[in-house]
Amino acid sequence: QAEDGIRDVAVTGVQTCALPISRPPEAWPANRSLQQRLRRWLLAPLLLLVPLVALLIHMLALRPALDGLDRALSGSVLALSELITTDDQGQAHLALSAQTAAALRADPVDVIRFVVLGPRGDVLAGDPALRPLVPAPGRSPWRYVDAELQGVPVRVAAHTRACGAAPGQCTIVVTETLGKRRDAERAVLVAALAGALVLAVPLVALTIVAAQ
Repeated sequence: QAEDGIRDVAVTGVQTCALPISRPPEAWPANRSLQQRLRRWLLAPLLLLVPLVALLIHMLALRPALDGLDRALSGSVLALSELITTDDQGQAHLALSAQTAAALRADPVDVIRFVVLGPRGDVLAGDPALRPLVPAPGRSPWRYVDAELQGVPVRVAAHTRACGAAPGQCTIVVTETLGKRRDAERAVLVAALAGALVLAVPLVALTIVAAQ
């Protein structure tokens, strides 16, 4: 338009400078379409990144939380192990008072049960119903497994130690229902989703701004 005005002898210099110079309106839909495609290309990887970040956070945080609960269960196993004694005839015994037994079972969330088996598989103390839950021997004296006790899912911690006449072995088994573990799993899941959301919001905002 400015060039046409310059070529027109009837148009003055002031009029020429005042002529509008802009993109033709027919180019606007094409630009908007390009911006929309650009947003889609940038947002698609973010939609994949957010759940992957949440999954990674969940995996990295959940394992230590569950390991901590296993270590807490091991404390009860060790307490029972320290109570095992051997008499002059090489017989294993476990002197367990009612107060100590009650303290070992005390938990505000889960039900804790235990059994201590002598070298011949005899019950030295605890609940005989736990005998079928004794894990198979392994390389480590410590074993942790998931099992069911009377239809209820439980976590099992088992430890084998020398007792009685050599080569006698006593096995201590402690079980715990999964209340604290379910609470830990939910807490870690919420934290993972929150962390992924905190990462996603600014990235999405930057993507939208960059595509404008």
